[in-house]
Amino acid sequence: MPLPLFRIAHLLIDLILCLGVYVVVYLLRFEGHIPPGEMPSFWFCLVLLPLLRLTANYALGVYSHIWKYTGMRELFSLFRAVLLGSFLFVLITYLMGMTGFPRSIFVLEAGFYFLAVGGVRFSRRFSREINLAGRGSQFKRTLIVGAGDAGAMVASEMLRDIRQGFVPMGFIDDDRSKWKARIHGLKVFGDRERLAEVVISREVDAVIIAMPSVPRSVIREYVELCKPLGIQLQIVPATYQILRGEVRMDQLRQIQIEDLLGRTPVKTDDTEVKRLIQGKKVLVTGAGGSIGSELCRQILSYHPAALYLLGHGENSIYQLEQELRSDKVKAIIADIRHARQLESIFTELQPDVLFHAAAHKHVPLMEQNLYESFLNNVYGSHCVLSAAQSTGIQRAVLISTDKSTHPSSIMGLSKYFAE
Repeated sequence: MPLPLFRIAHLLIDLILCLGVYVVVYLLRFEGHIPPGEMPSFWFCLVLLPLLRLTANYALGVYSHIWKYTGMRELFSLFRAVLLGSFLFVLITYLMGMTGFPRSIFVLEAGFYFLAVGGVRFSRRFSREINLAGRGSQFKRTLIVGAGDAGAMVASEMLRDIRQGFVPMGFIDDDRSKWKARIHGLKVFGDRERLAEVVISREVDAVIIAMPSVPRSVIREYVELCKPLGIQLQIVPATYQILRGEVRMDQLRQIQIEDLLGRTPVKTDDTEVKRLIQGKKVLVTGAGGSIGSELCRQILSYHPAALYLLGHGENSIYQLEQELRSDKVKAIIADIRHARQLESIFTELQPDVLFHAAAHKHVPLMEQNLYESFLNNVYGSHCVLSAAQSTGIQRAVLISTDKSTHPSSIMGLSKYFAE
């Protein structure tokens, strides 16, 4: 199978660099004048060394890398190839009896070759990022809050894919040990007290909060700091997506009320949750709502056999389906108050686990719409659970509210009857 053109170009560039470095190192070793007695060794190694270098590079997969994505892994792969090439170079010259060959050549050539080849590869990525930083107004100059793993992944994704329209300008982080450090070449400017200053001085258009594990009170404080600045504010997805390395720019979302709750999320027993969900067919009602959508995000991380998103609003269900992007996910548009439709859905899908999150939750509105509140929250729940019971479902979970305990509102009372 013929090599692609870009790999042939990489081979030629490495060949030129190898020859150039070898000649320069030899001239440096002998102060610009190679003694006549050294010329046979010089010419022999001028042919041998490039063959060894290119062979080692190819064997260790150096030519499978795309230069604009060069990072530490690619650099380490190149380092191993340089070590292998140098080892073969020393071994062959020793076996051929070239004991008088200058040893300094081995060390200098390896060091300069690594710097030259690595520098050329990084220059491709560096020039791309410089060009990206200088793009026009169609790109949003973005400040990332959080210089941890999530923030680094967001910055890397921005630099990798310019089609998303974001240009990273740097980081804000409250951890003093990270101040003035650089991540992917981007500076950590300081803590939240410098946020407004950096936004103004760097002409920032958007702020992305990349701290999925901090208390909600911290996120709320950053939201308050960003409000008077008139900039776009977004947040990274749930923690499980960070751990799976799935952070993409198209997964960023607007700040939601759940992000601002004044309490730390309750820790769940992952073992029990995994046993409940893994390999099972799970159906979530009200999947397009704020609670239902977050449930779906979390459920998918436990590898269900199938995840059914049931909701009445097609826009929210479609957006969630696009966000999750999994062949296990199926969207269903249905009204939980239509008993026959629900029975047909449950009979067809045969879900193992049900999470019933569909409900009217707005307390003041439900005070003014008593009939609708009970029709949806009580009768709708009755239809869902009856359909689930008729198909022999293994587990059904009702997502309720603390307002159903000693209810003092119509919404709370409707959820109390649902329970």
